[in-house]
Amino acid sequence: MALNHPKMRRILDKYWRVPGRSLTSQWDGNNGTLQAYFDAQGVDNVTASAVIAKESDYDTWLASVRALQTTYAARTEAYGSIGDQLDMQYHDLVDGTTTWKDHVAKVKSDNAKPE
Repeated sequence: MALNHPKMRRILDKYWRVPGRSLTSQWDGNNGTLQAYFDAQGVDNVTASAVIAKESDYDTWLASVRALQTTYAARTEAYGSIGDQLDMQYHDLVDGTTTWKDHVAKVKSDNAKPE
């Protein structure tokens, strides 16, 4: 199974990146080896099979990130403008109501975070 270079790079960045070091990668298509070279502080070699083994984990993680982004986008739209929310809060204080709190609770329940 062959991965395209950009996806391999993203998997490398997620699972093998060392903080503070610049990661560069080189794909050797002849023998199926992906080599990850770090800066002068250290060198680490990662085989293509190790990257491919992480592909499923990466795909699962990416799907969960995208689902969360979709949820937050829906919530942002449903909350309404900051001005409208501040107006709700003002009237709640003046009138002794819980309109804003109820509105936020409804938005969160209608757009629950994915499991």
